[in-house]
Amino acid sequence: MVDSTGWRRRAFDTMAIVVISLLGLGCVLLSGLMAQRLRPAPLFPLLRTSVEEMNLYTIAALVVLGLLGGLLTRLPVFAIALASIATLPAAMFLEIVADPNSHNMFPIELFIYLLLQIPALLGALVGYGARRLLTGRQRPGT
Repeated sequence: MVDSTGWRRRAFDTMAIVVISLLGLGCVLLSGLMAQRLRPAPLFPLLRTSVEEMNLYTIAALVVLGLLGGLLTRLPVFAIALASIATLPAAMFLEIVADPNSHNMFPIELFIYLLLQIPALLGALVGYGARRLLTGRQRPGT
């Protein structure tokens, strides 16, 4: 007998991670869309501008994304936080492949991306706590 519930749960979790990743990219791109001009980059000038001109709208959007992820999914909060910025290191590595001199301080950039997970993590913790209060469940899997 096939365990269709487990398969559906994994499919939903995978889809949630993809959606959170894309929405996280959108949150970061908010600041670039507000910029006056784009900065040059090997592949993604809008993304480079967005990262360099990040503002409170970006942080607030990541908090809201984490909050929604914590409320609407059963993903662990660290997975929500990681997924919210997962496209940024991926884009950085693509640009390094395209132009090896473009990200000569990439360890610092990775550290900044690590810090950028914090707003989504805090939002996910609040969302997870609110979901527990609303549903009365002690654990996400019960």
